Amino acid sequence: MKRVLITGASGFIGRHCLQPLLDYGYEVHAVARQRLPASDSITWHLVDLLEGGAASALACRVQATHLLHLAWCASPFDYLTNPVNRQWVSITLELAGAFIAAGGNRFVGAGSCAEYAPSPTRCIEDATPLRPASLYGESKVAACRGLAALAQTARLHFAWGRVFFPYGPYQACARLIPSVITALLQRDPIHCPPGDQLRDFIYVQDAARALVVLLDSELTGACNIASGSPVTVRDLISFIARLTGGKELLSFDAPAQRAAKPASIVADTNRLCRELGWHPRLPLEDGLKQTIDWWRANLCN
Repeated sequence: MKRVLITGASGFIGRHCLQPLLDYGYEVHAVARQRLPASDSITWHLVDLLEGGAASALACRVQATHLLHLAWCASPFDYLTNPVNRQWVSITLELAGAFIAAGGNRFVGAGSCAEYAPSPTRCIEDATPLRPASLYGESKVAACRGLAALAQTARLHFAWGRVFFPYGPYQACARLIPSVITALLQRDPIHCPPGDQLRDFIYVQDAARALVVLLDSELTGACNIASGSPVTVRDLISFIARLTGGKELLSFDAPAQRAAKPASIVADTNRLCRELGWHPRLPLEDGLKQTIDWWRANLCN
C-alpha cells in the first residue's frame, strides 16, 4: 500500500492534489489547519506544523511511504519577505528527518521559480544559476539543498518541483489573475503597466497533477512545474478582459515597475514532459475561462 502524507492539503495547490493522489492509488493522509468538505476517503490531520515538534510527531504517527510537502508561507501580501520563511526551512528538514526515521522513502517538495536568477532564456533545472531576489526564494533554495544533502546520507528518493505561476480556482484574490478577473466582473476600470514581461502560467489542476506524477515517479532532483508556454502579462490581461466582456475597462497607462520585475521567467519543461511524460491538459485560454466561471460563481461568497 502506498501511503502519502501531503502537507498544505487545504491550500491553493494542495486541495487540487487530493483527487489525483486517490486516482494513483494512494492512501491519503492530509495535513492542514482545517479540513475540506466532502473528503470522507481522506484521513485528515489538523496540525500546525510550525508548533514545536508537531512535524516529527505527525511523521512518526502516520508512517507514510511517500511525502508531498506543499506547506509554506503563502500570504499574497508578504510571502516574499516574511521571516517565517526561515522557520519553514527548519520545519521542512525536521519533517524529512522524521519521515525517514519512520520508514518513508519518497519525498517531493514544492519549490518555486523564485529560486532562479533572472535569465533571458528558459530556466533549466541544472543549468540556470540559483540567485533568488527574495527571502522566500532564498529559503526555498536552502530547503532544497538541505533535503538534497539529507538524501545523500539516507535512504531517501528526493525530488523538488519548482512551480512557476499557477492560477485557477481558490487562488487568493490579491494575486494578479484573480484581482483582474474580480475587478472586471465588478465592472471596475483597471489601469495596468505596459506588461511586456514574459511569464509561464500553469493551470492549478495541471500543476497539481504534475506534482503527483513527479511523486509517483523515480525522478530525482529539481524539476520545473510549468506549462512551458510563455505569454506576456499584457496579453494575459487582455485575454481576461475579452473573456469577461470588459475590454473597455482596461488600459495600459500605468507606470512600469521594471526594477522589481524580471523581463522573462519561463521554464524549460524537458524533464517534466520527456522524462515523466506529463503534458498540460488546459491551454491558457481554456484555463482562464474555467477560472472566470469559478469567480462568477464565488464572487459573492
